[in-house]
Amino acid sequence: MRSFGQRVSIVLFCVALCVGVTGSAAATPSSRSSDTYIRQIDDLSALWSLYKQTYIQNGRVVSLDENGITTSEGQGYAMLRAVWSNDRATFNTVWAWTKQQLQVLDDKLFAWKWKGPCSIGTRRQTPIPTWRSP
Repeated sequence: MRSFGQRVSIVLFCVALCVGVTGSAAATPSSRSSDTYIRQIDDLSALWSLYKQTYIQNGRVVSLDENGITTSEGQGYAMLRAVWSNDRATFNTVWAWTKQQLQVLDDKLFAWKWKGPCSIGTRRQTPIPTWRSP
């Protein structure tokens, strides 16, 4: 079951998507009032800013409702939203963190979950996929 934070994120994302889809399908910017168009762009920009401030820390997307874990899914969604928002700097930061912290095995596949540095002093936690023997 999804936690409250996840549900809020999903609702905000759906609202932003609906505003963009219905706005672009209904009319082109030239045929609708420029004030309405600017308000829609401002709303989407505000949602993206809120998402970044709430969940992204130095390129890491933190799941606040799951004890601060990070998942490859969350990283992917942040990069997708950054592209939609034309935010290359955030995309690059999230991508760099993802490659450095989740692409830890020689097979170049990404780990799906990151819990933070190990207590044994390594720079990052090396996850062991469930389909492999430890």
